[in-house]
Amino acid sequence: MTTSNDTTTDSEDEDEETRKKPLATQLVMNDKGIITAMKSAGRSPSPFSGTMGAHTTAWIVHVDRVRRAILNKNVNQAWNAVEGELYREAVKMREKLKDDFPGTPIELGQMNGAEKDFLQFGKAHSSLKVELKALYLQNYVNLLLTLVNYIPGVSLDSADIGGKAEGTHRGVLTAYEAGESTPTKSEVQKAIEKLLDVKEVDDSSARSTLTSNHREIVKKTYPKSYALAYPVSNKSSPGKRGRAPSIDDLNLKEAKKVKTTPPDINLFSPNFSSFGTMKLADLKLNSPDFGHGFFNNVVSNSVFGSYQPHPTSGGHEFKFTDEWLKANK
Repeated sequence: MTTSNDTTTDSEDEDEETRKKPLATQLVMNDKGIITAMKSAGRSPSPFSGTMGAHTTAWIVHVDRVRRAILNKNVNQAWNAVEGELYREAVKMREKLKDDFPGTPIELGQMNGAEKDFLQFGKAHSSLKVELKALYLQNYVNLLLTLVNYIPGVSLDSADIGGKAEGTHRGVLTAYEAGESTPTKSEVQKAIEKLLDVKEVDDSSARSTLTSNHREIVKKTYPKSYALAYPVSNKSSPGKRGRAPSIDDLNLKEAKKVKTTPPDINLFSPNFSSFGTMKLADLKLNSPDFGHGFFNNVVSNSVFGSYQPHPTSGGHEFKFTDEWLKANK
């Protein structure tokens, strides 16, 4: 599927030999120096021997994430996006996945080497004149994607047999993002889910971590599609339909109104197979069960308190804010 800002010919529906070709990125600019298209072909070097591996989140989604961040920007703005937000997202992805996918010494060496190459390249070329920087930006994108590809969990040491029609599913999302179609909520949900492959992952915690990571990438890459697939409702009063608010939805004023326990929160933990609603007071907050990072991200610095490692037990503890404690005396 081609959209107005997407003239790429890449697709996940490629054979193994095509995927083995070196990664190449071409940026198209207009006469005002604005990037109007990003073409990508081939793959970053495989972290595995003898196979390209099987990506969990489809490779084209990672490419589209970069594409969205740099399109309609000038060279310096795009460079800053690669150097800043996209690199930070790669670091965050590693942190999110590392408990379930720690990586072998060889894989960690590849990832660390790719990160070093990326950082050194950026430092060496960031002050170039725009004309030269435009050429080096293409290499900078390749180095970023190589780093992403080397993060353990992004791909698995498994033969990718293809036939998953990622190009078709991706087309549902890109067409909707471009305003070229009006798919249903279920169609978009299906497309998002089909761009994730966790069939080779037996551990439920690892599957949940990959699902959470996938949705984070999709939310940034195809925001309209994500909003349609997973709408947020503010209806949380008793007797009304709608999801309970997350901790992030609540402000200090609301916290002070709570006179018993905090309200239900939507929880997606690596130890749960799907979204669910639980009471904060019912969770075993002193247990390392929630040590995978998600719960910390949801609750940390919230209006109720913060969730952090216990200094001696090796587990975790939740400490309520003074404001919440005062409101619940």
